[in-house]
Amino acid sequence: KGIPPMLRSLLTAGAFALLTAPAFAGTVFTVQFAEPVGKATISAESTVWACDGNTCRTELERKKPTVGTCKKLTKAAGKVVGLATPKASLTEAELTACAASAK
Repeated sequence: KGIPPMLRSLLTAGAFALLTAPAFAGTVFTVQFAEPVGKATISAESTVWACDGNTCRTELERKKPTVGTCKKLTKAAGKVVGLATPKASLTEAELTACAASAK
């Protein structure tokens, strides 16, 4: 005779979680290094970046790249020549500031 109240509550909560999940999804970040990384993954910004050649990607819970993130990536794997999300990227001035901090 219908769904028990406890099961109905669980199903409702599960459906709500699925519908709201995209709102909480992170942003894909792509970093490009001057030289190939030489390993499959690097660790920076409290996450693992998957790498192929001189490009690495991860998902972070923020919307745009920062010089601080660039500095951490530089320390982890070498000179950064590009750091971007689908909607934003570091400027040449920000990349220069990042590179200067590595010296």
